[in-house]
Amino acid sequence: MNQTTVRSTLPLIRACPFGNCWTAPVKLTRVMGKRGGKRPHRGRGSHRGRDSHRPGARADYAEISKHNNLFENYYNGLGIVDEDERTDFWAALRRELPNSFRFTGSRSHALAVRERLEDHHIPEITKIDHFDGEKVEPPFPIPWYPDRLAWAMTTPKKIVRRYAPFATFQKFLVAETSVGNISRQETVSMIPPLLMDIKPYMAVLDLCAAPGSKAAQLIEMVHAGEEARVRARQSRMADELREAGATAEPVAGREDEVSAQDEETADDGRSTGLLIANDADYRRSHMLIHQMKRLNSPNLIVTNHDATMYPLMRLPAGAADRNRTRYLKFDRILADVPCSGDGTVRKNPNVWRDWNPGLSLGLHQTQVRILTRALQMLKVGGRVVYSTCSMNPIENEAVVASVVDRCGGPSKIKIVDCAGELPLLKRRPGLGRWQVIDKLGRVWSSWETVEQQRGAAGSEGLSRLSESMFPPSEASDAAVVVENDDRMPLERCMRIYAHMQDTGAFFIAVLEKLSEFKARPESEPRKNRTRPPAAALSTATAVTATTTTAAVEAATADPALESVLPLSTEHPQEHPQDQAPEHAQAQDQAQDQAQEQDPNLMQP
Repeated sequence: MNQTTVRSTLPLIRACPFGNCWTAPVKLTRVMGKRGGKRPHRGRGSHRGRDSHRPGARADYAEISKHNNLFENYYNGLGIVDEDERTDFWAALRRELPNSFRFTGSRSHALAVRERLEDHHIPEITKIDHFDGEKVEPPFPIPWYPDRLAWAMTTPKKIVRRYAPFATFQKFLVAETSVGNISRQETVSMIPPLLMDIKPYMAVLDLCAAPGSKAAQLIEMVHAGEEARVRARQSRMADELREAGATAEPVAGREDEVSAQDEETADDGRSTGLLIANDADYRRSHMLIHQMKRLNSPNLIVTNHDATMYPLMRLPAGAADRNRTRYLKFDRILADVPCSGDGTVRKNPNVWRDWNPGLSLGLHQTQVRILTRALQMLKVGGRVVYSTCSMNPIENEAVVASVVDRCGGPSKIKIVDCAGELPLLKRRPGLGRWQVIDKLGRVWSSWETVEQQRGAAGSEGLSRLSESMFPPSEASDAAVVVENDDRMPLERCMRIYAHMQDTGAFFIAVLEKLSEFKARPESEPRKNRTRPPAAALSTATAVTATTTTAAVEAATADPALESVLPLSTEHPQEHPQDQAPEHAQAQDQAQDQAQEQDPNLMQP
């Protein structure tokens, strides 16, 4: 069955967690063979060169020069940090990333494992005062993570290998990780699930879940408070039995730990929510299952499907109206999309050598489609968290602005202000203006300038550029103004930089669906686009005078790059997934009759 498309009917949801019902099977398309090898770089530490499997081809990180003029000049030109911070910013990116881990499982169990660390291992490590004149810093809790359940360690490896307390601590980490009590996870990747506000009765979707560290956080949130609810329910049942004359021992537990809403939606105290963890890569889906099975949750489903056209899941008709067709829509969706991963440069030193503009340009449309599909499958009032481990606004603010505009504007999709969440987390607001760099190293300030260049000198180096990569209008750094004078507050997006709290770089945006919408097709341009005056159009300039066009072309002429990145939208016939939203729209339009009966059913 190598390289063969297999269409099968898989009963993804056997028992509906929202009532006593059975769901219809959902048709999925699974491509065997080379499907796993076509995945673009996700920016999570698994980036490999095309020669990485050859004997002796693995590069020594110490030999990689942590300098890239094109990379550094592009971000300096964007002004993502103030000029007086640039030295610290680049110095942090050149340092190794500290190790970090998180206590997993139920809250009471996680606190017990944490106490073992604090009461036994930390005191032993703190007895090591100095090594070669350097103070030895023990592991420390991450200040903004709730209940001190996330920790980090900056101790160099040469110290860890020399002292016995660190060896004992390392054995503790390995043992607890193997049984699922500890999850080793990069600090910034812990942030998106904390902003989703998940309740135990919610339907949650993780569209790009592998390898599963964030999905593990999500399923823990689905089960949050379950032990207290079960104890409270058992205590009430014991009271009822005593009143009826039976003998039963009361169960210890405080009923005031359980909210009225939790009691109403709980199944004898058990969580009725659902997490669907999806990944498009077949091999990574198996890695996801390996990671998630340690948590042993009955509220979990793992799927293997393209996130840009994730299918609708039909639910059985309710007792009140059996003629209405219902579809599963989600309360919360996490879209931690594939990205260029230049924010992971501290753990992926190859980024210094391999970074080029084509990485972000090739992934932009895929990211737009994933976020659009997420909003289509979201309930009104639901929340989507969009995140990347990239610093490039083409993958971040440009995606958010393009999708909000395509889905009806700020009146339909709200960018949530999370300034009050995680108050100890240091962050920067999203960008309101940015420039786009093409494959030849030229920087463009507006889409109109690109169109003029194409008309005057052809499209050399411009084939991957699209209108959605640019800010919708000329605006201040604080916000972008779109049609009907609606304000798109991109400053509500969240940027994390390496030098702020010794982490990797990350981008997060939280979106709330205010009403149903019909997404504008990709082929249609932005409506009522505010065009700057012709006199204000600036010509493209090179990022740096020392970077020649030939050098940039050589950096992006790698034939392996085309096999990894999605092709330009100018050639959709060469890449079937370039038509993903249209495929999803066709799937939904096939249910026109059901949609007419159910006005709440979303349409692409």
